[in-house]
Amino acid sequence: MNSAANGNSDNSKKKIRAEIVIFIINLLWILYILSPVFIVSEAYIEFNKLTFSTICHQIPDRSFSFNNITLPVCQRCFAIYAGAMSGAFIWLFSFFRRKKFYPVYRYFFVIAVILNIIEKGSDIIFKNPPPVRTITGFILGMAVLLLINDIIEEFLLKFFKKFFKDNN
Repeated sequence: MNSAANGNSDNSKKKIRAEIVIFIINLLWILYILSPVFIVSEAYIEFNKLTFSTICHQIPDRSFSFNNITLPVCQRCFAIYAGAMSGAFIWLFSFFRRKKFYPVYRYFFVIAVILNIIEKGSDIIFKNPPPVRTITGFILGMAVLLLINDIIEEFLLKFFKKFFKDNN
């Protein structure tokens, strides 16, 4: 009986470890996006922009700027990554991670996708202001992370099991 309880405790510790890794990866990604503001080197800024050039249009008018340095991703992409980081943070400290809430995450994801489709479609006609793109991107990033977090967590648990064998 005691070994079963101990096994559940070990599994909980591993899940928390995986959740912390997910949050740290998201945090490092955001810091990498923001890094040109702190590492003011033309070569570094160009390398940073090149890193994101295949996943973002990088239109300067649609990107955040700090200290006359434009971030390497547009406002929507930045908001998607910030939303994912927030989703990881919420997942880490939330009781909503139980399997019974998974359908809620699916509905949240569908709503987020619909909002982004509507926003993108209306942007063609009305040229939506930056806060609209930022908010819909943030919601989408959070929804995606909450939806796929279980998959990422299971991958990390297998990774920990394979490469960091416990000495029991």
